[in-house]
Amino acid sequence: MTVGAGDRAESFMPAHGAPVRRTRPTGTSEGRSGLPLRAGSQPKANNPPMQIRNTATRYGFVSQSLHWVIAIGIVAQYFLAEAAEDSEATTIEPFGPAGIHAALGVTILALAALRLVWRLIEVSPERPPAMKSYELALARAAHVAFYVLLFVIPLSGWALTTASGQSFSFFGWFDLPQLQPVTQVPLPGIEGGMLSKDQLEELHEVLFNVLVGL
Repeated sequence: MTVGAGDRAESFMPAHGAPVRRTRPTGTSEGRSGLPLRAGSQPKANNPPMQIRNTATRYGFVSQSLHWVIAIGIVAQYFLAEAAEDSEATTIEPFGPAGIHAALGVTILALAALRLVWRLIEVSPERPPAMKSYELALARAAHVAFYVLLFVIPLSGWALTTASGQSFSFFGWFDLPQLQPVTQVPLPGIEGGMLSKDQLEELHEVLFNVLVGL
């Protein structure tokens, strides 16, 4: 008996009322979008967004932002100092290398103070459990030294500007006061009882090199 085209089509159609079962290829699964995934693959876990404040496992947005802004400022200070030494300017211009270097140093000083306050009021992420006691002690010592240098270096540069008899402005907005009390404090073991301009300059450079070494 000859089977017509209509008969062949009906032979592939399910019976009326019978449920149609959809099969899924072996070794595949569906993700959240409904698309099949390859065998052995798992749906990606959603990473939690960065928090503003610190948590027990990671630093927050504020802490990380302060860290990287200060780090970028320190790198910029190196190149500004080199440019100021190569410059033939005898005065500190607001937007010359020396003027930007001085104003940026005061900015870093303010950011360091803000970072220290934020650290005191915020929780710190837990240290890795595998960290040994001496490693923890070294990390804490380096951290303390880093904070001390973030304050001492800008202040020494500020005192150096004062000792040179020049004033400087904060990016041309307003003039910063001179640190006369700092440059006039008697120091034991120092000839004349006070640091000279050359001694302050050498101290400023040495402290900056130590900071870079950390």
